[in-house]
Amino acid sequence: MPSDNIPLTAVSVTTLNNLIKRCVFCKTSVKQTHKFLQAAFADALADGYITENVMLNVEKQYWPKPEPVKIYTKEQIKVFLNYIACYYRQVYLEVVLALFCGLRIGEIRGFMFNDADRTTSTISIKRQVTLNHIIYYTDEHLIVKRNGKAVKAPKSKAGIRVLRVHKIVFELLEERLHGITRQKEEESAKWIDTYDGYICIGNNGEIKSEGTCNAALRRICKKCSLPVISMHDLRHMAASLLFESGVDLIRISAFLGHKSPNTTFDLYIEQIEGSPRLKEIINDILYGRYHSYFLQHFYGVQKYYIYLSCAIYGATEITFNKTK
Repeated sequence: MPSDNIPLTAVSVTTLNNLIKRCVFCKTSVKQTHKFLQAAFADALADGYITENVMLNVEKQYWPKPEPVKIYTKEQIKVFLNYIACYYRQVYLEVVLALFCGLRIGEIRGFMFNDADRTTSTISIKRQVTLNHIIYYTDEHLIVKRNGKAVKAPKSKAGIRVLRVHKIVFELLEERLHGITRQKEEESAKWIDTYDGYICIGNNGEIKSEGTCNAALRRICKKCSLPVISMHDLRHMAASLLFESGVDLIRISAFLGHKSPNTTFDLYIEQIEGSPRLKEIINDILYGRYHSYFLQHFYGVQKYYIYLSCAIYGATEITFNKTK
C-alpha cells in the first residue's frame, strides 16, 4: 500500500506473504497476485535490482478448485429448450451460442452481426465485452469499482477462432436483427447508437449485462423446476458432452478457446475420468429421437480455426407446443 514503502532489497518473505493474503477481492485474486509478484521479482533479479529472489520462499498459492459441472439429463434439456423457444426467445440466441457453440458470456456480448457468414456457415469470435474496473487507494485500502463496459480482444490468442455452425444460429440471428430494429424504432427517444451492430442488446440500445442473462436463466429454471444454471454452466455443459462423445482434449480446448489443453484438463478432469450417466445422456441425444439437440460431429482444420457442425433442427423441423 502507499504507506508501506519498503526498498525492494529490504522486502521480506513475511511482508510478501502478508501482502498476498490481503489481496482477497475475488476467487482468483490471491493466486493472481502471487503470479504477478513472481514475474516482477524474477525480472528484478534478471535486471540486477536485487541479488536474491525472495518469492522463491513465499507460500505457494493455488487456483481455486472449479465447482462441479452441472449437466442436465436429456429430458431436462428438452424441457429447458422448449420453454425458452416458446416463452423466452429474448435469450434463445444467447443460450444456443453458449450451449451449442461453447461461447463465453463475454464473447456472446461482444458478438456482432457481421461476425456471422451465412455463405460459409461460420461465425468468427473476435472480441469480448466485459466489466470495466477502476482501482484506487483510499486510506491504505485498495478499492475496486465497476466502471461500465470494456470491449476487448478474447482472453487469449486461442480465443480468436472460427466455428462452423448449424443454420439455426443464422435463423436466430435474423430474428434478433428484426427484433432489435423494431425495438430501436419504439425506443428511438432514448436509444444510444454506441452498440449498433451487436447482437446482445437490451433496453435503449445497451448491451445486456451478464447479470441480466443469468437472471433470465434463473427464472426459466424455476419455471421448469430444473436445477438453476448460469450462462457459463451452458458452456461447461457443451464441453462435457463433447468429452463424452469422444472428441479429443486438444480439439475441445481449441473449440472453447482455451490457451492450453492443460486448462481444459484442469477444468474437466472429473468428466475426463468418465461418467456412465453422461454417456447414457449422449447416446440418447445423439442417437435417440431428440438427437437434434446436440453436436453431431466436430473437426478442426487449423490451430486457431475450429469448425463445428451442430446437429440442431431448424424451427421448421421442430414443433414447440406451448403448454397450457
